[in-house]
This record gives sequence, C-alpha cells and structure tokens, in this order.
Amino acid sequence: MPNNVCFCSATSVGVPRLKRLLLAVAWLYTDVGYCQGLGVIAANLLLFMEEEAAFWMMCSIIEDILPPSYFSADSLIGVQADQRVLGELISVFMPRLKGVIQEHEVDLALITLGWFLTLFSGVLSIRVMLRVWDLLFYEGSTVLFRIALAILKLNEEVLIETKNTASFFNAVSAAPSLITDVAELCKVAYSFEDEYLDQTYIEGLRRHHLSQLLVEISSSQCLAPAKPLPKQFLSKRNIKGKPSLFCGFFGDTHASEPQNELFSVLDSSTSFSFSSGLQEVIGSTLCLSGADRLIGDRHINDYLHFNDPDSTDPKIKNIRQTELLVNLRQAIIAIVRHFHSNDPSHSKISDQPDYSLASHGKDLAVYVQTAAVQTRRAKALEDFARQETDELGFLRNDIITVLDMHDEHCWLGELNSLRGWFPAKLVELLDERSKCYTPAGDDTVYPDIGHLVRHGLCSALRAIFEYGLKRTRGLTDTSSSHPWKFIEEVAAVEAARDSSSIHSRLILCRTFRLDEVGKVLSPEELLYRSIHSINASHTSPGVTDDVKFHALICIGLNELVLHLWLEILCSCEEVVTKRYHPWSFLRSPGWVQIKCELRVLSQFAFHLYPLWEITAHLESSKALATYEHKSFHKAKLPLRLLSKLRLGVRPLDPSDSWDFGAFKRDTESTGDMLVKYHLFSWEL
Repeated sequence: MPNNVCFCSATSVGVPRLKRLLLAVAWLYTDVGYCQGLGVIAANLLLFMEEEAAFWMMCSIIEDILPPSYFSADSLIGVQADQRVLGELISVFMPRLKGVIQEHEVDLALITLGWFLTLFSGVLSIRVMLRVWDLLFYEGSTVLFRIALAILKLNEEVLIETKNTASFFNAVSAAPSLITDVAELCKVAYSFEDEYLDQTYIEGLRRHHLSQLLVEISSSQCLAPAKPLPKQFLSKRNIKGKPSLFCGFFGDTHASEPQNELFSVLDSSTSFSFSSGLQEVIGSTLCLSGADRLIGDRHINDYLHFNDPDSTDPKIKNIRQTELLVNLRQAIIAIVRHFHSNDPSHSKISDQPDYSLASHGKDLAVYVQTAAVQTRRAKALEDFARQETDELGFLRNDIITVLDMHDEHCWLGELNSLRGWFPAKLVELLDERSKCYTPAGDDTVYPDIGHLVRHGLCSALRAIFEYGLKRTRGLTDTSSSHPWKFIEEVAAVEAARDSSSIHSRLILCRTFRLDEVGKVLSPEELLYRSIHSINASHTSPGVTDDVKFHALICIGLNELVLHLWLEILCSCEEVVTKRYHPWSFLRSPGWVQIKCELRVLSQFAFHLYPLWEITAHLESSKALATYEHKSFHKAKLPLRLLSKLRLGVRPLDPSDSWDFGAFKRDTESTGDMLVKYHLFSWEL
C-alpha cells in the first residue's frame, strides 16, 4: 500500500505492526507461511483495529471463511479451484462473455485470482471494499463469486466489444477500479439466481474441481521427483479448538492467551527489514530454541485448559458463558431483522428484552389470552383457477378469509373483495390463536426464516443446553447425554403430576375439537403433547435427537411458549440436579436472562413446519423421486390428479402423529376428482 501514509515507507508506523502480524500468522499456520495476498488483507485490517484483533480476524478468514489451502505456499489449490468455479458461473450467467473469453483464448484466472487472493482489497477502492468485506464476513465466501460476477456484468458490454486479447485483458484489469456506486454493485451481485450461488451448490463445485486439480497434480508429478500432494485441510500448530473471541477483554487473562507469548517471541525479530525478505524471518522463527519451545508448550497447555469443558476456573467459565449468550442474542436479532425486513407490520416491534421482575408475572396471562377473531383465515396450498362466477380463484400462498365451513368439501371465502366457493382441500386453516398470521414467519413462503431458526437459534440453544450437561463416561452410546433426553424426562415428570387431568382434557379436545377454538392446555401439558407427537412422527431410520430438538423449538415458536418451556425445564429441580453440574446455565440464575431473551420471539407469528427435516430427507430419496415422477406424468389417466397437496398437519394433534404429513395418499376419492375438474354443481 505505497499510497497509504501508514505503510508508504520502511519507517512508517504500520510497518512493524504488519510485520508482527504476518509473522504470527506464519508461525500458527505452518502450511501457509507467507502468501502475497495476506499482506494486503492484514494491512487493511490494521487500519481499523489493533494488532491482536487483526490477528484473530486473520485466523477467522483463514479457518472459517475461506476453504482450506487458499493461501498454501506451494500450490494455492483452494483459490485455483475457485477460479474454475467462477468460470462455470460465468458460462451460466453470462454466456456471451464466456464465448468472447473462448474466442480470445484468454485465461481469466490470471486476473481474477488476484481478486480472490486479496479479497478484492487490492483492486477496489477502500470505500467499496469495506462494503464487500461486510458482506463477506456476514455471509461467507460465496460473496466473492457474487462480487466478481457483478464486476464482470457491469462491464459486460465493454468486454464483449473488445477486438483482441490485449484489449480484453486491459478492460478486465481496469473493471474493478471503475466501480464507484456501491449500491449498484450490491444490487447486481444479488440479482443472480440463488440456486447457483447457494453455499451447498458452491461447495459441490469446489469439491469437483479440487479432485480434478489433485488428479492433474498427481499426473504431473509422475515424471518429476515425488513430493506430497496439497492438503485439503488446514494444518495448524498444536493449539486445539477455536480461539475465544473474548480472550483479552476481561483483564489479566494472560494465562489463557498463548498469542501473548507468540508476539513477545516475534518482537525479538524486529531487527530484520522487509527488504531482506520475510521468508528468512519466518524460517528463523519456526526453528525455536529449547527455552522458547518450553514457553510455547506451557502456553499451549494453558490454552487447552481454557477450552476444557470440565475446567473449574471461574474466569474461564465466565468467558465461555458470555460467548454462549452472545451467540443466542445474535441468532435472535437475525430473526427479528428478518421480520422487520419482510413484514412492515412488525417493523416497530423492539428487539430489546424486558428484564424486569414484573414481566415474569405477566407471561402466563399473556399466553392464555386468545385473540377475538370473528372469522377464520386459510392459506392456499395450490393455485385454483376461477371458471365460474360463483367460484373464488386464488394463487398459492394467498390468504383467504373463510366465511362458511359448514360443508366438508366446499367452503365459502373472500379474497380481494371477491366472494365465492372453493375446494376445502386446496387450503390450510391458519392457527391464529393469540397471533395473526404473517408470511414472514412461514418457512414455506420465506425459507430463510426456517434456516435462521433451525441453523441459528437451534444451534445456540443446543449449546446452552449442552453446557454443564453431565455426560456418561466409559460408554460408547452418547445419546443419553443429549439435551433431548433431559427434556423428555422433565416432560414425563410434569405429565405424571396430574395425568388424570391431562387425560380428561385430551379426550375433551379430541371429542369436541376444543383445541381449534381456544387454548385449553397449560404450557406443561402443551410440552408433553409436543414431545409425544414428535416421538411418534420422527420414527424413520436416521432421525437423530438433534432433529427432534429442532422440531420442538419450531413448535414452541409456533405456539408462543418457547420462553415458558424454558422456565418449566429449569424449574424441575429433581431432573436438573440429576442431569446438570452446579455451574451450568440451567442450575444457575442465568436461565432467567435466557428466558427474557427468548420472550422477544413471542411477539412474532411463526408458522414453521416441524417435520420439515424429515420431509426434506424423504424428498431427496431416489424411491420418492421415482414415485413422484410416475404419479405426475401418467398422461393416459385423465382423471388422475395433476398434483398432490401437502397435508396441513397440526403438529400437536395426536391423531395425525402417525403420518409424516408430507404427501397425501396415492388413491383419490371420486369426490376429490370432481372437485379438481369441476364436474359438479356448487348448488348441490
């Protein structure tokens, strides 16, 4: 960075800091050493943060954000694979540009490899680069492909009009420097189809090209002296576990920070200049003396002690508990932002928890209150075309106000000021007790909310439930140490306390359909019924306790009782004492704070499908794909339904617990076919 005052000369203030940072990275990651792109990234980080924070940011970039071997000194195999992935994406989104590249016989990777290796810090202006890095740190390495495609897309016409290879190279090289409108760049970057830029799809392409590169490297080494193939994993010194984000922020935590000694060791090498080459300094640093090796081993042992889950150091436990709470808070804020962005009616709902004592006394009263809804509403599961004047046409996911449900098959409804009849099987009644339905909380309309809950919130809650959980030692079966077993045991205790009352209420609910009119079950009874339903429906092979735990969280959010369930679990002292250590969250007053955090989510209306993970597994199986293909493409059966509707299963209804609720039965009644093909009169 010769144009920056902090790095323009050997005596600039940023040069020794950059040197120490690069040496620290080279010491920690033995296979990386020093790569040209690391210097530009580290220098930009040092412009905004201290050395230690920049060091951990570099660790996060190398370990978490980018694939392995991205900066490997010998092959750069990770970034090479990404260049081939970028080439495939260009052929998908910009086929004309791909044709020009092939016509000029240009190796685009000669230019774009530098973009990826420096994370665009060497080619974009710093104002644009910071916005790109915000997206990179938030979403992951797929942002690199979006930004690269956006740069090429914005300059596509200019690149297509180039006449020769030299002009094409010059145009591509100058393209990033022409980007000044950050908003336009981001708009174009996120205009590409998510199907091809999904993390799973990108990872599949990366593995494919990595395997090809390894085969090519192994073939080229047949005639050359043998040397080991590049690794597809990251080699690191003997520091196990992920470094804590909170190391160094709580004062006098030197015993838990091996990096302090690392920096002190590297300080002794500051007499070397950059002109003599970093490789000499790195080589001398890696060959530590006996005394330095003893110091390093001592601090490595201290670091392992920090990451030991059974450690009794109160300071270490305080840091780890803070991390768990921060992760939970971030997961909740992500969900709140989703509702704010996709539903204007929720934009004024605050994400700040209420920690007052009075708030706990209102929880049960708020739960039992039912909304005074005069009419029921339903969500359309499939499109229904209006062919008669007295019919009501709608599209999938439309919200219909149901005016009359006396007929079992045909209901009267209203949509957009139009009234008419429609088949009841084409809609799903919405459970709007104490809440109003919003598409932002429906994972069939917005799949992102399902991802935020199942991968964000559930992961944070599981980490909290696992913290301090007593584990059975000496046994190969670790399922007894899963939080799901603890939840089942608490539910069994609560059910045993008034089993006769629960039994009579269940009979009343099933006989008179009271659960469709209002909430008649207490949170304890609702917890017991939910676990019973989950255990009955999640019986297919391969279903783990994690899947059941995710389903329970989804039901708790749907019924607005997740924070009340946490209070029930933590208040069952006999089971909590049996299952958890005294320093765990569930046996300490800290669970009250977690309950207040979870109470924020009770302000939003969720409509999550508890059996989504089972349905996704079934849909991906080959047998099911073959069955669907045959069911949908039998043209010689004109009266067969053209599509099968997903059952609107109530997850808390035991009568539906035997069915996964993913598909209807293969056979359809005569009435169903009449409804589908309008072979009847509404007046009948």
